[in-house]
Amino acid sequence: MSDTTAGGTVRSALDLYAHATAALGRIPDWPLALLARFSAGGVFWISGRNKVTGCGKFDLNLLPGPSEKDQWLSPDISFDFSTCQIKSSTFFQFEDLYQVPLLPSDLAARLATFGEHLFPLLLFLGLATRFGALGLLGMTFVIQTFVFPHAWTTHGMWAVALLFILFKGPGKISLDHLIKQTMRTS
Repeated sequence: MSDTTAGGTVRSALDLYAHATAALGRIPDWPLALLARFSAGGVFWISGRNKVTGCGKFDLNLLPGPSEKDQWLSPDISFDFSTCQIKSSTFFQFEDLYQVPLLPSDLAARLATFGEHLFPLLLFLGLATRFGALGLLGMTFVIQTFVFPHAWTTHGMWAVALLFILFKGPGKISLDHLIKQTMRTS
């Protein structure tokens, strides 16, 4: 193999790399924002739902399970706030396991449960999205600092998704975007 052929191969590889990175650079932010919103929000939503009982169902069946062949994109929603309660095991976890400083354990349990329901809903809807991302980022900081300091890789991934939303916004598929567009035309 001669030097010219090797040089031509390297140049072709560099050209291919340049074209590929240019193509990736043209991908808009909104698909990443949508993925970040549902990924980070989903983690906290599931955690919040595991802290309560008697609230009915609120499952987003976006993909069917093995026995749900005809239920694609069919949310299963039935909410009853009158019977919704925080589980006793949630209070136990905050009293004996989590031990967040500066807050009484029962208040920390209530605030975390409320936040794990409110902030993900804001992310899912794309409504006050940056506020929701900031709230979950604060919760992530508390969890990382005081509850599970050894889980920095997991919390780092949550933080990256939430920081993306905070810095770039919710994207086109959001109520925030719709409101912004409506305000522009008014």
